[in-house]
Amino acid sequence: MKPMFLIAVLLPLILFSADTAKKPVIKLSENLFINPDLARGGDTPDGWKISLMAKEVFNVRYKNKGTSAATVEIESLGADYSGYINQNVKVEPNCWYRIKVTTRLLKGRGLIWVYGYGKDGKQVFYDKRKYLHTFVGHPLVPHFVRKEYMNGTDDDSWRVEVLDIYTGATKGQEPPVKIRVSAGVYFATTRIVFKNLEIYKIEKPGGAR
Repeated sequence: MKPMFLIAVLLPLILFSADTAKKPVIKLSENLFINPDLARGGDTPDGWKISLMAKEVFNVRYKNKGTSAATVEIESLGADYSGYINQNVKVEPNCWYRIKVTTRLLKGRGLIWVYGYGKDGKQVFYDKRKYLHTFVGHPLVPHFVRKEYMNGTDDDSWRVEVLDIYTGATKGQEPPVKIRVSAGVYFATTRIVFKNLEIYKIEKPGGAR
């Protein structure tokens, strides 16, 4: 297949997907997170838990608490561990929810990760993820490896990452009635900052299955 013909075929699909992603959704609830702007807290933000596989490998910085500029920064000094800020949220089965995380990925690799619990409080087979990548500060880019060959972005400014999830049953198990939403470091030497996290119930997004 000729390259120009392939572009002509794929471009409308790409534009359609991008347009669909930009369409607003109808909110059916308020923000379900406690302390979503991270403003309230002592050593850590109220309502949130910091989960680290090995505390000695991480630096966690809770800055500007008590203000609308509050942030949590998680820095991993090694690539063999993960660390997250997380909160449990009650959800309705068989419904759509949108998660929005305002973040700066300054180095490495991050993850927005959702898993669920059933009515008995036990974890069910429910796992939704969005991986975050950056090659900011990569020693080989761009002099030895071209940017377009890298996975991720070289933009380390604040951005809003969106993950839409459906709380249906998976692999024959019951649907979750509670989920844990985690955002943080995913097995990489990483520095990532968070502020303003949201989760709310929505109508089914256009194009979603």
